[in-house]
Amino acid sequence: MPTKNKRDDVVQAAMEIIAKEGFYNAPTSLIAKQANVGMGTIYRYFKSKDELIHEIYAERVALVRKYVLLDYVPKGSIKARYMKLCRSVFNFLVNNPLDYVFFDQYLNSPYGLNNKLSDIDDHKRGQISEVYPLLELLTEGQESGVIKNMELTLLVALTENCIFTLVRHQIHGELGLDDKAVEQFFSATWESVSQ
Repeated sequence: MPTKNKRDDVVQAAMEIIAKEGFYNAPTSLIAKQANVGMGTIYRYFKSKDELIHEIYAERVALVRKYVLLDYVPKGSIKARYMKLCRSVFNFLVNNPLDYVFFDQYLNSPYGLNNKLSDIDDHKRGQISEVYPLLELLTEGQESGVIKNMELTLLVALTENCIFTLVRHQIHGELGLDDKAVEQFFSATWESVSQ
């Protein structure tokens, strides 16, 4: 598992252990052991286990955002952009199952809930969303009458839960989805958020 540096080894070990055992069963001693570093090494890079978890999340979100924005065009129909966004996040997570498991655990924990609500509050105050363009797209859709006039929190939850559910089924091979089925699924997801 050795990577470019000890920090990367710690991050990789933490992701693997958290994916397998969950946040609360991933003590820093176990992370250090799997990363083949001393406990002090973890604290050289991170003040606490909480900081480690939040930094992993922020780094992985930046990676997803970079991937999503590679061929995302912020023009065109809101539906086409919504479908493209869903598909890009889906593709990234299917191709990076460790990230999927980490995000799924993070977003369904107190760590993620507090962070998600903070992102939405920042967006409502006019600050740019750093996650990916979903908040901006949903807001634009509401302003143009294309997206349902619901709380952004609900629209984000609906979209992300649909993506994560489909990713889980694809990773576990439960449905044997082809491209057509994935497109149909995201069309149905679009119908659930659009007017």
